[in-house]
Amino acid sequence: REIESYGWQETCQVWVGRLVSGFLSAACHGVIRVGHAARALNNAQSPQRLHELSCALASWCVSYLPLVEHAPRAGTFNADLLLSNLALLDPHLRRNNGSITAGVAQLVKAPEILRHIQKLQAPWGQQDYDRLASLAAQVFLNNVTSKFTAIVFTHGITACGASIQLAPLLGMTDQHRLYFQCFLAIAALHAAYAKAPLGSREEAAIRSPR
Repeated sequence: REIESYGWQETCQVWVGRLVSGFLSAACHGVIRVGHAARALNNAQSPQRLHELSCALASWCVSYLPLVEHAPRAGTFNADLLLSNLALLDPHLRRNNGSITAGVAQLVKAPEILRHIQKLQAPWGQQDYDRLASLAAQVFLNNVTSKFTAIVFTHGITACGASIQLAPLLGMTDQHRLYFQCFLAIAALHAAYAKAPLGSREEAAIRSPR
């Protein structure tokens, strides 16, 4: 009904702003699905695509579970530095039972990791998703050791793609919130599932061909 009354872009703006703190909900599937719907609608509008957007937003609503509410401080981009110095979740705290979301949720037991992630900076008005996507791809290449970890770290990359589609629909404040949450997803997946810190000798050994 809201899409019919206000149009898909305004409805998307309102609801993404409400839901962005739950970016990591259901392993980012909410934001990814909404991003796909927005991309399709930008290409051409149809009843089927409008219906898919409504279903995507509803799916994000029912899975909504915030991890951290924040926005990046204005400053020199430092996501690569933060990720390189990010501690990993203690192996004794890692519990997932095959669920990406359950694994990430364990980070609440390591508040120092979340505090580190919240130090993200970005130039005001500039969301460099290409650099975030490169970081997500680096995390993927450095840590995939099984089908499960391939699925885990793919979500960081696809979440960047979704954010690129959604950012132009948002006001400046929500754009910055979205940018932080996208980095949070990449960093949280790394902290919860990586085998070695980014750039370490152990990580290099994981990447070395055997």
